[in-house]
Amino acid sequence: GGPGSVTAAVTVTDHLPSGFLYVTNTGNGTYNAASGQWTVALGASGTTASQSITVQAAAAGLYTNTATITIFGGVSDSNPANNTASTTVLVTAQADLAITTRASTSSALIGDRVTFNVSILNNGPDPVSSTVTATDLLPSGLTFVSSTGDGVYDPITGYWTATPGASGTDVTLNIVAQVVAAGNYTVTASITTLPTGVTDPNLNNNVAQASVSASAPVADLAIFKSASTNSVAVGQQLTFQLELQNLGPDAAPASQLVTIHDSIPAGFQYVSSAGSGSYDPASGLWVVSFGST
Repeated sequence: GGPGSVTAAVTVTDHLPSGFLYVTNTGNGTYNAASGQWTVALGASGTTASQSITVQAAAAGLYTNTATITIFGGVSDSNPANNTASTTVLVTAQADLAITTRASTSSALIGDRVTFNVSILNNGPDPVSSTVTATDLLPSGLTFVSSTGDGVYDPITGYWTATPGASGTDVTLNIVAQVVAAGNYTVTASITTLPTGVTDPNLNNNVAQASVSASAPVADLAIFKSASTNSVAVGQQLTFQLELQNLGPDAAPASQLVTIHDSIPAGFQYVSSAGSGSYDPASGLWVVSFGST
């Protein structure tokens, strides 16, 4: 202000940028929200007038609001360079991203495969067009087999990146793991990095867990042996028949080898063998992979 007095009305034009909705205003003079014009009389040098305009953010984005002075009544402004002022506001999208996870079973045996289903739902209100990062790292005792679903999953880091999309839509990930050791396992899925320009108003649903109790299988393995005949002359051949059975209750892992010792008795000479696995006549060891009940 200064050096003279301003008795005529001063008009300041302050159009609200797109992305904002007018709510109310308070201050000196009058403000017309439709035209964006604020009209006020300043008076003597050194006096100040102010106007507060309350708006509501309606859309995400980076916005610049500019106010420009127009002098009326023949008053000459000695410094037009300060007749315009601007401020920039970043409006972030609001999206309540909720993560859930569940296991295909709560109990498993060593050798079993378990599928973990992970989902991120956009509860809105705004859409999400950039990626969100979640972490879902398998604990020791569970070995990664494969994954399918939306986005990209890295089994080494446990990072999953995907784009949730519009409000009400979700993205999913299915992780298949194999149980390699007994124990109680908790798999935690959590949202670690929000999409660019998005604020999550509810962080309480950004972590979820699924638990699996793994144990070693219990299997009653039984061996049965018979001879093709109970009486044989010197020089004749007979066949010893070995049969291994799993009487349950669980299936033995197919990768687990079972070793049976069956030495040829004195008075007999080995001729040949046939059947599952491998038989060593020198040691009398029969090694077989056995997985079913």
